[in-house]
Amino acid sequence: MNLKVPQYLLQLKTNLKISVFVAIFALLFICVYNPIELSHWLPAAENSGARFGFSAIIILGGIVVIALSRLVLSRIAKKHEITLPEYGIWLLCEVIAIAFAYLMLTKFGLHDSRSSLTILRSAIFNILLMLAIPYLISYLYVALRDKELKIKDFLSKTKNMEDGENAEASALKSTDRQQITTKNSLIRFYDEKRELRLTVRQEYLFYIESSDNYVNIHYKKGNKLVHTMIRTSLKALEEQLRDYGIVRCHRAYLINMSNIKIVRKEHDGLIVDFDIEGAAEIPVSKTYTEQVMNLLT
Repeated sequence: MNLKVPQYLLQLKTNLKISVFVAIFALLFICVYNPIELSHWLPAAENSGARFGFSAIIILGGIVVIALSRLVLSRIAKKHEITLPEYGIWLLCEVIAIAFAYLMLTKFGLHDSRSSLTILRSAIFNILLMLAIPYLISYLYVALRDKELKIKDFLSKTKNMEDGENAEASALKSTDRQQITTKNSLIRFYDEKRELRLTVRQEYLFYIESSDNYVNIHYKKGNKLVHTMIRTSLKALEEQLRDYGIVRCHRAYLINMSNIKIVRKEHDGLIVDFDIEGAAEIPVSKTYTEQVMNLLT
């Protein structure tokens, strides 16, 4: 298993916040449910005040162990990627370290009469019980928070891109349309994540074909027609490419009007041909026939 631990779980700041939450949760857990049965080995803890004070000392010691452990882990993570199994083993080692500290305190500090194995086994069980719920809540929260921040960052970048494109479009509209559709224009194609995937000179672009959630962009390379597949839609490209003389002629096709060589009439409608080997015969549906003919004339 090579799954990597998300970086937000390895950040020292995040782990310190989780440690504080775990400490508060564990303290309330002990005081409300008393799972360790403190009165069994500490008669002075029979009243709630003594139990609270002693529980706070135990938990504080445990949190110190966790904080130091996460400090070391965050430094290791800067040099090496941590896998999920390694992270799980690290957490288990933390539990065992806290249990041993608890054993030392109860056996030698409070002279508990139980065997060391019994104390250690009970400590590991109760520590796991106390940590499971707050860890789960904390990890879910930081995961959701990380997703929220990524979404906000993505929306912010998208908005900035749209603002830039709108400003560019406004500038283009104020210029002569002939300058826009010059054959020297470079057309940039972005995928649905707004990543640049292809740049083609306008005169080399022939047609764009829809393929489910992708489009195939057919363009000239050397003396041959090649194509590149990008995850986006014709609808997303249609308005963007209109100023380049690339228009919709069918629900599945956009065509470069400047590269059309032949338009012929068939019994079921118009067919567009391009004078290059490997190009498909592109149908013109009735919906777009008038638009295509107007542009041609």
